[in-house]
Amino acid sequence: MFSKLRLFLCLFFLSALSAAAQSDTLEILVLGTSHQNTPGDYSKIIGKLKALQPDMVFGEYLSPADLKALPPDSYNAVGFKPKHDFIAQRSKPVKPAMLPRKIKQTEEALARFQFLHQARMTLAQHHVLNFDRGNAEYQLWVLQNKMASKFGEGERNVFEKAFLSVDTLIALKLIRPKTEYHQIIFPLVYELGMPRIYPMDCQKYDDVWSEAWYKAKVAIEAMEATAKQDSTSPAALVVKTRDRFYAEMGQKIKESKMTSYQINNSETYAQMDAAYNFYGGSILYDLPGFPTQAIKDMYHFWQLRNEGMCQNLVSLARAHKAKRVIVAVGASHRKIMNDILATYPTVKLLYYNDLPEPTSLTSMQTK
Repeated sequence: MFSKLRLFLCLFFLSALSAAAQSDTLEILVLGTSHQNTPGDYSKIIGKLKALQPDMVFGEYLSPADLKALPPDSYNAVGFKPKHDFIAQRSKPVKPAMLPRKIKQTEEALARFQFLHQARMTLAQHHVLNFDRGNAEYQLWVLQNKMASKFGEGERNVFEKAFLSVDTLIALKLIRPKTEYHQIIFPLVYELGMPRIYPMDCQKYDDVWSEAWYKAKVAIEAMEATAKQDSTSPAALVVKTRDRFYAEMGQKIKESKMTSYQINNSETYAQMDAAYNFYGGSILYDLPGFPTQAIKDMYHFWQLRNEGMCQNLVSLARAHKAKRVIVAVGASHRKIMNDILATYPTVKLLYYNDLPEPTSLTSMQTK
C-alpha cells in the first residue's frame, strides 16, 4: 500500500513539474526580414504571422532608456538627434519625467476610441521626445495609412503644424516606406489591435564592433590586393574559394524557387549571409592568406550583440507574462539568435517557414 502511495505521489509531482514547465514556456518566432522591401502585397506574410496570435511583437529598436544612455557621438544617437530636435521645436514642452504617464494616458484613450486623431499626433510626438523611435514610427504609420483619409480640415492643419508633411517625415526617416516595419510589422501590430511595438536591440558593443570591423576590412583589402598581384598566392586561392562558395549558394537559392521571405528564413540564406557579412567567414578559417583572427574578433562582438538582443527580448517578454512573441530582425540575425535562444531552457522556437498558409486573407479586422 505504501509503495503504491509513493508511486502515486511521485507521478503527481512529476506531472505537476511538467505542467509548470509547460506553463512557463515562452514561444518565440524570430522573423528574418529585409530592411529594403519593394512595394507589393504582403498580406500572406501578415496573415501567417497574425494567425499565431502573439502576445507581443518586437522590432529591432533600442529601448528609450538604452537610446538615451548612448554616447552623443554614437551612430544611433547621432541619427536620432535631428528627429528629436525637429519634434521638440514643433510640440508643446513636456517635462521628460511626465512623458511615460502622458503616453500611457493617451494609449488608454485611443484604446477606447481610436479616431482621436489629434491625440494620436501628440502621442507620436511624445514617443519621439521619450526616445522611443519604434513607437513613434508606428503611430506615424497609423496616422498616414489608417487615419489620414478621415482627417477634417482642422486635423490636417494640426498635422502640418506638428510634422509639416509626410515628405518631411520621410526625409527625417521617421517614416521609412521600404522597411519591413512599414510593409509588414506595423500592419501586423495594427491588425492585432496592439497599441505598441516592443524594443529589443542592443548597442552596448557598437564601438568595439566598429573597431573590429574596420581592422577586418583593412586585412581583407590587403588580402585581395595580394591576390590581384599574384594569382598563384595563398591569398588568391582564398579569394577563389570564397567566390566559388558565393556562387554555389546563390545558385542554390535561385533553384529553390522560394519567396523572398522564405529565403530570408532559410538555412541556405543563413549560410550565404554569414559568409557575405564576414568576408567568407568560417569556411575560410585557418586557410593560408586569410586573416582568421581579425574575422573571429569581428564575429565575437557580433555574438555579444545578439546575446544582448536575446536577453532583452526574453526579459521583456517575461516581464509582460507573454506566452508567444514575434520578433522582427534583419535576416542576418535570425540564425544566430535562434542558436542563442535554443540554449534557454524554457524557450520554444517557432519557424516562419513551418507556418501554415492562412485560411483567409480577406480584409482582416482588429480584435
